[in-house]
Amino acid sequence: MNFLKFGAICSLLFAMQTNAVFAANLDDIFGGDDNGKIKPTIIKRRTIVQPQKVVQETTNSIQQVDVDIKYGDLNYVLVHCGEAFIKEIKITNNSDSVCQNLSLEISIRPETFSSVWIETISNIAPGETKIIKNIDLPLKHKALYEVNEKMKAFLVVQVKSNNNLLYAKTNPLSVLPYNIAVLDKRINKTLSAFVQPNSREIKQFIKQARSVLFEKTNTDSFPGYQAGEERVFEMIEALHQTMQEQNITYINPPASFYGQKIRSPKNVIDNSQGTCIDLAVLYASLWEGVGLNPVLVLIPGHAFMGCWDVDRTHFPETVTVLNKISKNQIHLLKNLKIFNSTDVTSGGSCIDAAKTGFKYLENCILEKKAIYIIDVKKARDEGITPLPY
Repeated sequence: MNFLKFGAICSLLFAMQTNAVFAANLDDIFGGDDNGKIKPTIIKRRTIVQPQKVVQETTNSIQQVDVDIKYGDLNYVLVHCGEAFIKEIKITNNSDSVCQNLSLEISIRPETFSSVWIETISNIAPGETKIIKNIDLPLKHKALYEVNEKMKAFLVVQVKSNNNLLYAKTNPLSVLPYNIAVLDKRINKTLSAFVQPNSREIKQFIKQARSVLFEKTNTDSFPGYQAGEERVFEMIEALHQTMQEQNITYINPPASFYGQKIRSPKNVIDNSQGTCIDLAVLYASLWEGVGLNPVLVLIPGHAFMGCWDVDRTHFPETVTVLNKISKNQIHLLKNLKIFNSTDVTSGGSCIDAAKTGFKYLENCILEKKAIYIIDVKKARDEGITPLPY
């Protein structure tokens, strides 16, 4: 079944190396010391849990210190995947004297989402800027997991010296729903967290698929890659046919006011409906559940999935952007089966889904549109585990 692979378009892919790179914007897809007298700075960190008081912002026209904090939206998925939402903090001494015994305090209002994080800094010279990274704010995961709609919160920053307030500012903060897919060039690998191969629903689904597999092959075993490439496709086909028996229909994404909410595999199975990305995540969960290595594919306006037909075959990166195709990528693509996620909702066979998936990729290549391939196995190796179910 040669159309299941990329061999038919490898020459086309290789020829594109000299073309302009794809439009790879994911927005299209979706949502000192000068005098030697100052002692070296000593930085200490601690976390405290205490009632949080209302913060009065400093209003001096010229503050003794200034703070620049880089942060993003707060989201359970990002926290689960180890992505710190505070990226960097810069503290600058605007005065003509040394600032000593400083205490930097970071907190969130409401305090439901975090305890107070404190950093102590021994001194900052006049005009000096201290840069602080790896801010491990003590977040409360359970509270974040219970957020169903976008919430407004505040990130509060205070700097004190010997308990005297030098700086205070309340910054707006968005707390996103737990099931929002946060996609950008840096973190879209976190989509792998929505793949849940060990949930009870996935295990039950695989159990149902065994009878379908037995009818086709006289064995109900799902041996992963142990039985060779042909057996890989037989397993994928049996799972697809079992999916057809669920009479799953297409449905628009849940109402959302920031990004796209993703339905869990349990939700899709229980309600027999899902979007293209919901179904891609479900298929990837099933494939990973039987020992195969899935990928998720994002193109402008659509999502689907693929599966490596040979074990230990991967792109070097967890997220591969197909914009300038290399010889090595062409070689690897020959071992990747691609399937369209929504063919099952219209009664299409496994082969139909393969043809449609191939066509989507071919069109993107010809039109020089963005193609993102997220390797779930590589994401697991980087510590991105399935979300709780």
